[in-house]
Amino acid sequence: QLRPTPILFQEQTLGPRSVMDTGFTYHLKVTQTVTTDGATNESVIFDTESGDGVSPYILKNGEAQSAILFHDEHTTQTITIKQVPVTDFTTAATASSGTVEPANVWTYTSDGTAATQTVTFTNTYKELPVEVHVARVESNGTEGGIVRRDALRSTEASTYSFDLALGAGAQLTEKLPAANVYTDASGTYAFGGIMYGTADATEGAAIQVGNMGVTSISYERVSDGSYELVLKDAQGNVLGELGGNELFYLYYPMARIRYVKENADGTLTPIKGALPNSTSGVLEPSDSITYSHALIQMNGKTVTQNQGFEIPLEGMTIAQTGNNFRMPPILDDELRERYLSYSLIGVGSGSISSVQDLGAGVSQGLAMQLRVSNNMLQYSFDGSTWTDLPLNQSPTVFAIYRERGYDLQISKSVDMSQSGESPIFANDEFSVTISSPAITKSSYEAEGAESSTVTATPASEGTPGSIVVPIKDGSRVRIVGLGYGDYTITESGNENYVLTAKTGRIVGGSSSELPITDNSTATLTLSNETKVDLTNTPKVLCKIGDKTFYTLASAMAYVEQYIANKTATIEMLTDYLMPAADALEVPKDFHITLTTAENGYAGAGTLARITRDRDLDKAPMVKLVNGGTLEFDNVVLDGASVVALDPVIQSAGDLTLGAGASIVNAVSWGDGAAINATAGNVTIDQATISDAQAARGGALYYTGTGTVTLKGSASISGSRTSGDGAALYVTSGMVVLSGT
Repeated sequence: QLRPTPILFQEQTLGPRSVMDTGFTYHLKVTQTVTTDGATNESVIFDTESGDGVSPYILKNGEAQSAILFHDEHTTQTITIKQVPVTDFTTAATASSGTVEPANVWTYTSDGTAATQTVTFTNTYKELPVEVHVARVESNGTEGGIVRRDALRSTEASTYSFDLALGAGAQLTEKLPAANVYTDASGTYAFGGIMYGTADATEGAAIQVGNMGVTSISYERVSDGSYELVLKDAQGNVLGELGGNELFYLYYPMARIRYVKENADGTLTPIKGALPNSTSGVLEPSDSITYSHALIQMNGKTVTQNQGFEIPLEGMTIAQTGNNFRMPPILDDELRERYLSYSLIGVGSGSISSVQDLGAGVSQGLAMQLRVSNNMLQYSFDGSTWTDLPLNQSPTVFAIYRERGYDLQISKSVDMSQSGESPIFANDEFSVTISSPAITKSSYEAEGAESSTVTATPASEGTPGSIVVPIKDGSRVRIVGLGYGDYTITESGNENYVLTAKTGRIVGGSSSELPITDNSTATLTLSNETKVDLTNTPKVLCKIGDKTFYTLASAMAYVEQYIANKTATIEMLTDYLMPAADALEVPKDFHITLTTAENGYAGAGTLARITRDRDLDKAPMVKLVNGGTLEFDNVVLDGASVVALDPVIQSAGDLTLGAGASIVNAVSWGDGAAINATAGNVTIDQATISDAQAARGGALYYTGTGTVTLKGSASISGSRTSGDGAALYVTSGMVVLSGT
């Protein structure tokens, strides 16, 4: 019994919509082999190519035909299906059984299988040509438009066209670099991006734009099952099919940046910089744009005057932050280093010569957005209102700079290297006053200060302006934008230091010494970016014999270590603002005389003045312990009217104020503002105490068992108390007045 095997052959077309109705011709041939009594007989039972009136099959995409083969123990049938090749298509047959050889021929021999045998002939259309054209944004004198400029396209077809295989894709500018497509060498147009649109073939014809965001193209299946050239944006989103549109590389007039200085009358003049001569190194004016007398690298290139820049079709922003185009914030003004600051941004034609000519095309916001839209270059200062750029003249962005003023940088260092002492002063805070008639504002931008601005007192008629800043060792303060002029730098809080100052340019240049007046003041002319380095070294305070010391504590340590009988004269070499860390303590069995040196004294007056610092308000300035002996001669102890818990001198030993000694301005919450003695003797001999104020005994409060002696020309004056004894309050012991 013969068993049938169904045969199904079908056609699949892969290609653009225009070829999907193509009909493909198929020839079928069926041969039969019969075996009887060991003899084999083969015959053709069906053949569309035989010419005997049997027609071939014509199939289109998705169509199919069928046939049946038979098989038993004596009979087999073989079918051969061949598709006739069609120009512009490649054919490939695929089947689960049988043989495909060559690609357009399928052969199958029946074996009695009841399952349907299927073969699919897939016809794939050839590669599609991709061609890009040239378009430019141009002006016809009154308005702008995008027009065809294929005449400016390269004559080499390989630079503007390629074939794309079915299923493949390409980034257009990688496949066809924009610089190779466009041949205009004027350098006035820049590549903006890729668009598709329609236009007639006439050179200069207006283009109707479909979309300006094209980046890639692919030959892929679309919704109706055909394969088309599909256009996509940078994110891979489908923009549409190319279809009857054309691809255009769009070029637009390159906007240029002019770096200009706004003068007092509003006119705009090109900015020039300064560069060192390549041979001599001498700084010379230059047509280049510079910063700190060096070329500037920004936006991936050297900043130049009339610099062109590209505007991508998706738009860009000129601003001081972000990843788009950035303006230099500060520029040189010829030889004046960093003298101009970015103040305005404007837009107009290249012929504009004043801020007034820019009209509404100028902003203090320092930011501007640019885009290509409505066939025009457009700009906006706020992102919502857009204005066309003037294409009939060179579209120009104006980076407008104004005189910024100079920076003055004050740096502080305390050098303890020469003293060899513990740096008990190194954390001192100094106050620096900057004064000049050129200080005309009430505040200035600052770096390194307590805030980003510093308060100033503006100059008035006949009175210079001033800025006061605190500064410590290792810190610096930079005042930004000061005017040209003469400046005075005055430091206070440096009573225990020698002040030196050097000045020079902030960037580069050597430093030079500044003369110092009264150990506090330096003067200079501010005519560039200037730094002033203030250095303080502790003063040599006193000496014992030929041995010098920077603190009283170190002098007393020397007595204890090297002088056997603990008897020494400490000679003051300068005035002293006594901090709490260096209050003078005279132990038992020490015999100390404190006086002003006859040779080497460098203080402000004729006698050394030791002044109470404000931090020395919880202890005496001088303390005699358990019988120590101290004599003052030709020294002034100044309480500085600091309201303290303890007196200027706390004595439990023998204290003598000799000729030329004085205690002034002593104030205490307790008893005895100048001297509080609990033991030993107190002698005031040709010395003075004035303007003391305490609860009791303004000048002297004594509770010991010894003697209080006032003799010679000793004087107590101006002392006050809220209790008893404005001058003296003695509870015990003996008081001796001799010749006073």
